[in-house]
Order: sequence, then structure tokens, then C-alpha cells
Amino acid sequence: MKNHFLIFVLLMSFLFFFTSNVYCEQTFRLDNADPLLSTWQVFDEGTNYTPSVWSSVNGIIDQSSNIYGGSAGNEPEKPGTIAISGNPDWSDFFYKLSLISMDDDSIGAIFRYQDIKNYYRYSMDRQRKFIRLVKIVDGTVSVLAEQNLAYNQNEWYSLKINAIGNHIQILLNDRLMFKVSDNTFLKGKVGLYCWGNSGSSFKDISITPLKTIRAESIPEPETVIPVSATAPSSATAQASSPSVSADSSGLPSDVKTLARQIEILQKEVKALREEAEIRRQLQMTEDEKSEEEEELLTAVGRDYTLLKSGTLGFEYSMTYSYYSLDSISGIYTVNTYSNHNLTNSLFMEYALLDNFTLNTDIPFAFKHYDEDNHSKSINDLGDITFGFQYQPVKTKADKPSIILTSSLSCPTGRSPYEINPEKDLTTGDGIYAISAGMTASKTIDPVIAFGSVGYTYNFTESGLNYKYGATNNTIRKVDPGDYIHASAGFAYALSYKVSLNMSYQLSYGMESTYYFKKDASGVISPKQEIASSVSSIFSIGMGWRISSTQTVITSIAMGFTNDDPDFLISVRMPFEFNLN
Repeated sequence: MKNHFLIFVLLMSFLFFFTSNVYCEQTFRLDNADPLLSTWQVFDEGTNYTPSVWSSVNGIIDQSSNIYGGSAGNEPEKPGTIAISGNPDWSDFFYKLSLISMDDDSIGAIFRYQDIKNYYRYSMDRQRKFIRLVKIVDGTVSVLAEQNLAYNQNEWYSLKINAIGNHIQILLNDRLMFKVSDNTFLKGKVGLYCWGNSGSSFKDISITPLKTIRAESIPEPETVIPVSATAPSSATAQASSPSVSADSSGLPSDVKTLARQIEILQKEVKALREEAEIRRQLQMTEDEKSEEEEELLTAVGRDYTLLKSGTLGFEYSMTYSYYSLDSISGIYTVNTYSNHNLTNSLFMEYALLDNFTLNTDIPFAFKHYDEDNHSKSINDLGDITFGFQYQPVKTKADKPSIILTSSLSCPTGRSPYEINPEKDLTTGDGIYAISAGMTASKTIDPVIAFGSVGYTYNFTESGLNYKYGATNNTIRKVDPGDYIHASAGFAYALSYKVSLNMSYQLSYGMESTYYFKKDASGVISPKQEIASSVSSIFSIGMGWRISSTQTVITSIAMGFTNDDPDFLISVRMPFEFNLN
């Protein structure tokens, strides 16, 4: 009785100590007595060397057809053959299997399968030297993660796929290969995959779905049901009898029942710890979150991010803008004007401190202007800008990231007050200007919201001698109006390689004033005021990660006023070098 009581107390201690969650394990395994694979569904998507040939011998599933579809290149589609089994309601799970290839083409696994056009797929290919995680949505394939890696032929590999919520973890021979987040499919069946691989084999296939059970729902010790490790859903047990009986070992039967229950509980606790560790690994670290935010905001613009101290940054950008305007110059006469601008810029920045960065922007502009049968072009340096970024307060998780910006624009381009307007075009504004502003950004899962406000002061330009208009009045001084500008938008990571951002910019230009000299008749026209203007632009941008260290950023924008471009297309390529 003392042993009986001791085991009972020990069991109760286990139950009360682990009061968080207990996870039930259900293991799906290959039935060796089922050579026809009646519990599996086979789908052939490939169109060459059909049909597939799946079989089961001695606990190993083989696929011996060279079935494949599509081209033989490195594209991600790769329609082949898949074998599907399991429960469509499996959501959080550990999927394990071993696989080997005697061929050199694609082999892998399927998970969270919805139907033939919707699922996740992991594959590896020796000939094309890749391992790849993709999702198929309505038949369209998107790459979530990829590495250049070739497997060894005739070698067994252990593959583990851990899927918890929107977190996916892929381990090959217990080495973490991919860790991604994706919300597209949150449950589904599992399966096997081959493409152009006539020597594919799979074994030790098991899946452990994770089903959370509240601690208060655990039965009392005397009614705990022993669970089979291979088929818990079909396990049954009888409640223990109040009387004490002994078996051939000499121990009371209810004591042995309690011992089995403790053993089961220990297994469940172990599974809980393993699952908690995987959850921890799947969660993004603070550094990873910071890197993702920085990459998203870099795709928006350089004003929203800061380099680490001692880092030198370069960014090449190419921007094309198109302006067009129709005007009536007489009865039944419509003049068409168009302006093509192509600007190549080199942006450089250096971080003196983690929160203070100096920068400069050097543009080279090509312009082509058409007016009916008259055209003119120019290719020259634009206005060079010098600036800095400063972050006064370190970013906190619950607060937006604030960065102060300032810049000075120098009239290094062709000034509009020094050219012959009949023959030449400008590549600059012809004045000095200083700008000050503030940018802010904050993560609001699953997007990053951002915005900016700023003010540009344009310095007065005097000492001019510029003939203006048909009257040939001479401009001696220009007092350009200042600008107030603001923008707002959001950025979102569509996948491991692609991000999206949208923004809206609004700018208000104040009145400008021109001061004239006396004309030839001696009449003084002291000044002329130019009305204020408004600029309104909407843009959509995308960041494309072409390698682990390089991203290409593209955007397209549309203007809503006559002073704005009809459309604007830009391509940016940032580079960073740590000089420490």
C-alpha cells in the first residue's frame, strides 16, 4: 500500500506541476502490409513518362517512373507526381521522414495539402543544385525560400518539417535549412513528391499533430486512459477496479496502471518541451525582426533607416519620368508638349554613429523635350545634395522610430536663369535650398506604417540678367516660394523574397516672385508673382531579394496635377560595406 500511495502522490504531482498544456501525439506510419498503398492518393501532374509507379516493399515506399512536366530548367513549377495521405484538419504538427534518391532530379515532401492546386512543397534537386520551399496557390507557384545545394545520391536524408501556426521550419539531417512565416495554408494533409526522379524512396514516415488540451480537462488518476504511441485515437481502456489484484509480476494491477500512466505523462511532458523549443526556434529574434523592418523601410526610401556605425552605403538609382501637356494656341490648333527625363543617381552615406549618418546624392540627368515639330535634348550634371540623418531617441518596441533629416541642395546643374530657353534645357533649379524634416515608422503586424513631414526653404537668387518671355524683360532677382511636403504609407513582406509598399505624397509650393530691371522703353515692371502650386503623387514599390545580401527595389508612381509627371518609374540597388 505504501508503494501504491507513493505512486499515486507522484502522479498527482506531475499533473499539478504541468498545468499549462499537454499535447497528444498521433503517429501516422506506413502500413507494411499494404503494398497497394490504399491509404494514399496519387496525383500525376507531369505529362512526360506517365504514369507514376508507386509501390511499398518492406516498409519503404518507392517511386520508379521518370514522370515530369514543364521544362528541364531551374524554374520552380516542376509538376511531377505526389502521394497524399493523412487528415485534412492537421494544423500544427511535426512531419518526419527519410528519403533517398538513386537519380539526380527532384525529390521532396508535401504538407498542408488542400487540393491538387493548393499546398506547400519542399524539394531538393542534385542536377540543378537547389533545395527549395514553395507554395502552390490556385496552381501558381511562389518561392518562399531557396538555397544552392546539391544532395548526394544513394544517401538517406532525414527530413523534418515543423509547422506551427504560420511558422514553418525545415530541417535536413537536423540542420535548420529554412525558417519562414506564411499564412496561406494553416492546415491540411501531408505527402511525398517526385519530379523526373525514377529512383525515389521514402521510409520512417510519421506525423505528430499537436492538439492543445487544457490542464483542467485531464481526467482524475483513476480514470486516465493509457494511450498507444501509434494509434491514440483508437485506444480504449477500462477504469481501474477499487479492488487490488496481482498479476504474474506480483504487483497490484492498479499500481501497474498508475506506473503506465506516469510513463505516458513523462512522454507527453517530453513532447511539450520539444514543441516549446521548436516554437522558440520558429519565433523571430529581435535582430531578425530589426533586419526585416530595415529591409522593408529601405525599399520605401533611405530616410527611414540608419546604418550601423562605421558602415559605408552606396545606392545606384535610375528614374524615368514622363510629362505631357496639350494646349490650345488658336482656333482648331492644339499644341502637344512632352518631356522625357532620365536621371541616374549615386547616393552615398556613411554612419559616424549608430544614430547619425552623413549622405550625399549626385544626379546625372538626361532630358528630351518635344513640342510639335521642335525638339531639344540635354545631358548634364544635376543639383548635388548634402545631408544628414539623426535619431535623437533609441527606438522602443511600443514607440515609433523617429529620424530627423536635413539636406542642402546646391545649384550644380544647368540653371533655368542662365540658359537660352530656345535651345537649352535645365538640369537643376538654379538656387540653393535647405530642407528639414522628420520621418516616423512603426510595426503594426503584419505591416509597417510610415510617414514623413518636411519644409524646404529656397534661398533668394539675385544678380541675374535673364531675358524673360516675349517682352524680353530682364529678371534681376528671384524669390522662389518655399515648400511644405508630407507623405504616408505602409510596407508589407509578401514572402521571403518579395516586399510591397504603397505611399502617397503631397507637396504645397508657396508663391514665387520675380523682380525685373527697366525695359527698353524705360517702363518699370517691378515684380511678378507666380501662383502657388500643389503636387500629389501615389506610388507602389516592390523589393526583390535576388540574393542573401542584395535587393533590387522598383517602383511606379502616378501624378494627379499638371505639375506632376504622368508616370514615374524607378529602379534602385543599395549596397553596404562595413569598414570596421
